[in-house]
Amino acid sequence: MGLLISFLILCSLVLWTNADDVKRVLVFGGNGLIGAASVNKMLEYGHDLTLVTRGNWYWDTDDNIKPRVKHLKCDRMKSLKDCWSAEQYDFYDAIVDFSGFDPYMIKDTLKLLQGEEVLVEQRKQGGMPYFFIRLPDVIGSRDNTYRWWIYQAWLRLSPYLETKIAIPKNLIDFPMSFVYVEDVANIVLQSLNYDQDLLDEAYNFAFDETPTLPEVLEIMKKYMEKLDIDIPVTDDEDVLHLFPSVTRGPICCDKAKHKLGFKPTSFEQAAKETVEFYEQAMLSNKFERERLSVIQTLETFSPNNPGNVYIGLRKEYGLDIKSREEL
Repeated sequence: MGLLISFLILCSLVLWTNADDVKRVLVFGGNGLIGAASVNKMLEYGHDLTLVTRGNWYWDTDDNIKPRVKHLKCDRMKSLKDCWSAEQYDFYDAIVDFSGFDPYMIKDTLKLLQGEEVLVEQRKQGGMPYFFIRLPDVIGSRDNTYRWWIYQAWLRLSPYLETKIAIPKNLIDFPMSFVYVEDVANIVLQSLNYDQDLLDEAYNFAFDETPTLPEVLEIMKKYMEKLDIDIPVTDDEDVLHLFPSVTRGPICCDKAKHKLGFKPTSFEQAAKETVEFYEQAMLSNKFERERLSVIQTLETFSPNNPGNVYIGLRKEYGLDIKSREEL
């Protein structure tokens, strides 16, 4: 896997007319972990958003985001010009692309939204300004990978599961980079008003801290009040572990601090807030679909007796959820 998650913000020259104006922003994606947090932040500050998605609404975005934005349904792997008619074209102050990880997608976006003649003219003037965001593993609420939530539930239900959490020996002292989703959302919001001399750059964003996997799990245990759970170290480097998803070590975000004044949340505070969210999410019927995905993963940790997962859910969370065998 590559070192960083990257996404692109393209800014039209309109951005520098008045930094306090409401911006019209076209967002590709915007319903996942980073996208939902960023969209909520932009909406909080009154910006006018149009979201382009395949029509999937994860977590509570169907209630919290969908009614507050204009929505255009589109599959990014197909040509954008097939997604909506010419009457739906509009002018935007910025394009925030959370889903364009393929060069084809970005080129297609520019062709559709700017038109060939406008794009050529802008390129003569230096091209459309961009702001490229590079991220390590992202933590926070509403993560569709469920990695943090799985670890958290795995810890809480550990006494009921056959497969125990273990740390590969090679990761005992391996420093990891993370970034908090709320910090990313703030950067996306601020980028809409950055001066021109801060654009046309790529920036890394991460916590100051570079915790090891044992340290991450200890912090989880601390805020779950489960410090008595023992997590052994194993020589088996292939043992299941969910962090890190990248293996090239920590990243440097000095450039973002120096040029943008980036001040990351402390890892401890972000971890505390993330633990609190997923503890509540396990109890909330609002996240029933996401909870089911986590529970199904936990069942694989008790293959000989998956019913133990549901015993654990009753005893640890007070959840009376029936297993498939009980239905």
